[in-house]
Amino acid sequence: MKRSSIWKFILCLTLASCTNFINTIDEGEYNVTGIKKDSFSIVFSHNINGETHPCGCRHHPLGGLPQVAGVLHDIQKNSDTLYIDSGDTFFASSSIPETLQKSLTFTAQNLAKGLGQLGLSYQLPGEQDLAMGWDFLKKLQEENKFTYLVSNATNSFPLKHEKLTILTKGPHKIFIIGLSDPSIFPGKFKGAFENQFLSINKIREELKKVGYKKDSPFHRLIAMTNSGIDVDTQIAKKFKELDWIIGSHSQSFTKFPVEEGKTKMVQVLSRNHYIGEIKIALKSDKSKDSFNIHETRDETAKLLSPNPYHEFLTKHKEQLSKIQVEEQNAMTVASFGVQKFNTANSCLECHQAQADHWQKTPHSIAYLTLIKAKEENNLACIKCHSLGQNSPHGFAKASDMVVFEEKDETKLAKLKENYMKELKESFLDFSSVRKLPPKSIENLSKKWRELDKRKGVTHNFANVQCLNCHDKHLEHPFSTSEEEASPKAKYENMRNKCLNCHDPDQSPEWYQGTKLNENKFVDMMKKVGCPKN
Repeated sequence: MKRSSIWKFILCLTLASCTNFINTIDEGEYNVTGIKKDSFSIVFSHNINGETHPCGCRHHPLGGLPQVAGVLHDIQKNSDTLYIDSGDTFFASSSIPETLQKSLTFTAQNLAKGLGQLGLSYQLPGEQDLAMGWDFLKKLQEENKFTYLVSNATNSFPLKHEKLTILTKGPHKIFIIGLSDPSIFPGKFKGAFENQFLSINKIREELKKVGYKKDSPFHRLIAMTNSGIDVDTQIAKKFKELDWIIGSHSQSFTKFPVEEGKTKMVQVLSRNHYIGEIKIALKSDKSKDSFNIHETRDETAKLLSPNPYHEFLTKHKEQLSKIQVEEQNAMTVASFGVQKFNTANSCLECHQAQADHWQKTPHSIAYLTLIKAKEENNLACIKCHSLGQNSPHGFAKASDMVVFEEKDETKLAKLKENYMKELKESFLDFSSVRKLPPKSIENLSKKWRELDKRKGVTHNFANVQCLNCHDKHLEHPFSTSEEEASPKAKYENMRNKCLNCHDPDQSPEWYQGTKLNENKFVDMMKKVGCPKN
């Protein structure tokens, strides 16, 4: 269909009564959709960072495909929806270690599949999405039903995409564009995008051709961006026609729209913890449009019953765990002849008061959280639930986290299997480690020490231990070169170590937005801090 005919089609569609959802594509450049219901919402996500489900260690878990499915199902009871995502969706970073490529690409593929089944229509690629290159994104699009929406693509942009999409009902027309920021992409990808500011006039001309009127109270112009909210503000100043900017990258949490002129800018943080909704006032003019945030709590999964994404995730975790084991079996760490870290058992012999306190804290059985969540082979989770990951003084593979006296390989393999089996069968009779009373935690911690003794364990690197917080010489207490740090230096060192794991994603209750609540942090540190004597 030629561009001239697309405008004729829009006119016909506007004059017609929309009784069906219409989907007509103009050779990959434009999409026109007729809205059937009297209520319509644009729902959006961004910065999902490759997460299909929340890790089992968050105090108030948010996010996950079943939870998002419940929220979308609830919105769609009374409203037509368009589900879009503004980028940094499939991977947690723009660079992936070769040793983790299989597991991370498997997760990205399953996440894309899940989002596609949830009804994702458009995605604006961010720099993290290109972690595995153009071919990987092309494959995701071929296997799923969403489309890349990029309005400032150059001729070298290699993916099938649309420049804009249009939704119509009666006099209402909603024009949506996607603006990528070349400056955030690695050098080899920059040439695929024109500078978003330089492309504005071209986009204006394209919009005029398809009937956009900036003075119409019934026309909306909405942009997806991946520039961060500071750059979005500059875009709003130059592209004043924009009614809404759905951003990403800076992971700002706009509980209310940030306004620049008449443009409203919105973001909803990362990892699908929240779903954003722009509700279009189809019975009024655009001044009545509104913005809502939906928190994806565990209970929101119940809004869709039965919820097929529970089974989807069960199968995903089973397959992912096998891939992670294969990856880790291929890893090697130069640790032959290297002295291992002193684990908690060796510290407890001399520091009884500290031992008694530690064994009552969730830190002492932190790895049980991962076993319960079936994430015991996930190195991304293990790093905060163990001591010494990827250190020659510690371990590299989940299967090597517990070191035994047994050296015969056949007997050792069986011993490891039985050890993990006993942990799964005898240690998981609880809903959450954090919800256990101190005495119950202490009983489990002591029971685990007894298991280690019975199985001939020399080093158990599972759980958050003494050396996760304290810096001690490998020869402690027999070293002669240890220097006592000042109280201030100790505090700063401890603070940094805590926040390596307790970041805004894992411990949002410690933060106001993304800024640490220092009083809250001090209170939490006191709860786990060892007694002085």
